[in-house]
Amino acid sequence: MNALVTAARALAAEIASGESGRDFEHLVAAFSHEIAKVPDFTPAELTAADLDALRTLADEVVETIEGRLENQQDRGSVRRKLADLIYRIRRHQEEIDTWRRHFGVA
Repeated sequence: MNALVTAARALAAEIASGESGRDFEHLVAAFSHEIAKVPDFTPAELTAADLDALRTLADEVVETIEGRLENQQDRGSVRRKLADLIYRIRRHQEEIDTWRRHFGVA
């Protein structure tokens, strides 16, 4: 397993643990930053299993954020930033899918 996946998995686990407001926001931003690195890798560095794991982790992180937004656990400004981070994570997922198709990583 690639170090990127390991780092993303660790961040996703921390996110799932339910940190408070700003800490949660920083963890989500760090997760987004990690998965944004995929296009910097070569196909030899990331396997299909790595990419599948990143997609699953991203989906889980987004579900966790959506749950927090529904429960209104955070201040309004934090909720707005979290909503923005959902879009950012989804955009990174699209970039990963494009990278995967471009390099033919099945």
